[in-house]
Amino acid sequence: MDRPKADAVGRLLVLTDMLGRRTHGLAIVKMLKTPEMKAKIVELGAEPIGNSPAEMDKFLREDRARWAKLIQETGLKLEQ
Repeated sequence: MDRPKADAVGRLLVLTDMLGRRTHGLAIVKMLKTPEMKAKIVELGAEPIGNSPAEMDKFLREDRARWAKLIQETGLKLEQ
């Protein structure tokens, strides 16, 4: 996923988490699960899973750790 799409998805997740903590957030979470929104999320290059914010946080932490290990083991460096 390219950076702009990743940023957009990240902002969507933060918004969902923030609003999901409030009563009116339930309506937004419900809207995010509609076929139209799922299609838009796929169009942005993400996979609509429907996890809770805590599950998403766990996934991101595990994913970062996996990539960090790979980068460290291979000595991968960022090109400038």
